[in-house]
Amino acid sequence: TVAEAFATAKNGDEVVILKAGNYAVPTGKSITITGAVDGVEFNCGQNNIGLNGASITFNNVTFNWAANGWPYHGLAHCGDMEYNDCTFNGTVFLYGTSETFNNCKFNVTGDTYNVWTYSANKATFNGCTFNSDGKALLIYHEGASQFNEVTITDCDFIANSAVTGKAAIEMDSSLTAGISLTIDADTTATGFGTGNVSGNSLWNNKKGSNTDANNDITVVVNNETVLAPVTFAA
Repeated sequence: TVAEAFATAKNGDEVVILKAGNYAVPTGKSITITGAVDGVEFNCGQNNIGLNGASITFNNVTFNWAANGWPYHGLAHCGDMEYNDCTFNGTVFLYGTSETFNNCKFNVTGDTYNVWTYSANKATFNGCTFNSDGKALLIYHEGASQFNEVTITDCDFIANSAVTGKAAIEMDSSLTAGISLTIDADTTATGFGTGNVSGNSLWNNKKGSNTDANNDITVVVNNETVLAPVTFAA
């Protein structure tokens, strides 16, 4: 069974799942999990699943998460995570030392985000599609020492409807060490509103101002720095 394969796999092994179905995410082992057929799913719901420091690569699988923001559910206590050709339904929070998404699809409905980068030190999205109802990616954390570095390349953000004051990518570093966001020229945002601070539909420093909050954010779009940190005298 798949459960037995997970139990016997050693670090560095690959478990190939040959049959569609719902499975439990293994914990504590740094392995590769590949769906050889479509329909290999992990129904995670509203759970926070601890991986005990493991680094896992997922290929061609689907994650079904609850579509809300509590209790910050995701694959926690993990190392370097990689996802290739995967689908994410609902809202997921990232916790890895690094999180890399290649050609993945994110789907969510309602007043919520597809992804919170949250505890991920580095999050990279390559060739991904985000489908949402007006806000897709939130870069935010409550930890004063947390720094989020996010890179987005050739991604499509698609909104079914616009939310006033919200862009595709929202940022709030008021409680963190800062944010670095890099977006390439091929990334697009369609159907979103404009950010309440940035006036841009792709990115927004939602609690920004010219005097205090959120000036520890750097945004680079198409190799041009469009927002830089500002230091103010007391």
